[in-house]
Amino acid sequence: MGIWSKDAEYSTSQTCDAFIMVIKIAPKTIANALISTQLCTTAFISAGCRKDSDIVAVVAGEPVTRAEFSSRLKGHAAAAHAYFAQKYGAHDFPDFWTTSFEGRRPIDLAREKSLSELKRIKTIFGLAKKAGLVSDISYAGFLDELSRVNESREAAVAAGGIIYGPVHYGEDEYLWKKLNDLETELYHIYAKKLSVNDSIAFWYEQDKNRVCRRGASIRVLHIRIPFYPEKAASRDSAFTVARAAMAQLARGDAVADVARVYSQYGVSKERIYDDRTVKGDAIDPESVRPEAEKLEVGKVSEIFERGGAWHILYCVERCGPRIAGLEECSETIRDIRTRVLFSRWLEGKIAGAKVRVYQAALASVPIR
Repeated sequence: MGIWSKDAEYSTSQTCDAFIMVIKIAPKTIANALISTQLCTTAFISAGCRKDSDIVAVVAGEPVTRAEFSSRLKGHAAAAHAYFAQKYGAHDFPDFWTTSFEGRRPIDLAREKSLSELKRIKTIFGLAKKAGLVSDISYAGFLDELSRVNESREAAVAAGGIIYGPVHYGEDEYLWKKLNDLETELYHIYAKKLSVNDSIAFWYEQDKNRVCRRGASIRVLHIRIPFYPEKAASRDSAFTVARAAMAQLARGDAVADVARVYSQYGVSKERIYDDRTVKGDAIDPESVRPEAEKLEVGKVSEIFERGGAWHILYCVERCGPRIAGLEECSETIRDIRTRVLFSRWLEGKIAGAKVRVYQAALASVPIR
């Protein structure tokens, strides 16, 4: 007799005495007794020993209470209503939720979506508990944590502190933040255990045209001659130096020699502008990237002023769009492939999670 047979089913009407009967009648052997006891206890202990249990389902080995299911159900009721309104022109009427439209009822769709969502929630929480990231994964424990977090954030704001995000999290908002954080931590644990180094070269050949493309890069000699903005003489003197440097570059003097000579007057060094510097260039008020991008190889910019200095650029080299080599792109490939494998692993766990529904208890949860 299976542990979830009719005689052994743990439903909302069962009491602690009934649970003890399950252990006695379900197994025919000592081995089966141990297995049955272990499986039943999962739902029993989490629900607590009480006369009227509020467990409506067991998902991924974890009990789902009426309150938790109701929270998910309310979130999917609006979507189910919208679906039937759009497809069948059906709107609220007394028996809307239990009326069949081509063999499907709105209430069933809302329940299915809720249980599907709970498979993801319970699986991720269960994996996180197994990995030692959390200890209490019950719905009551989650609500207690949410309450503590909100109290802490409100107290911090009241004390003049700075917090990031909302002062007060809603239940759904905090739930998905929590799940996202746990999923990220699970990914890092998974990544440490997984080695994709042996297949990097293979995946590089597969993905290089998609993920290893690099934009144009520009290498310039940048001469910066500073001056005191409030002193005209300093400004004029610095401009004279800059004009001399520009003349030497224009007539073809060796770039290295020019750089060495004028480094004594300020800053004279080579810079590379490419995909890796885009973000930094965008927030640097003294970035000369726009001027560098205008230059062709061997050309000198006009003298321009920025940030209390005169600037001159000489384009040493330009490279068009390219495909980065294996060594340069290996970390990107490794990260992408690890994330793909992690996603497959996690989605497989979620898809394989077992759901046991207690229909009477489920039907007692109101849709609205």
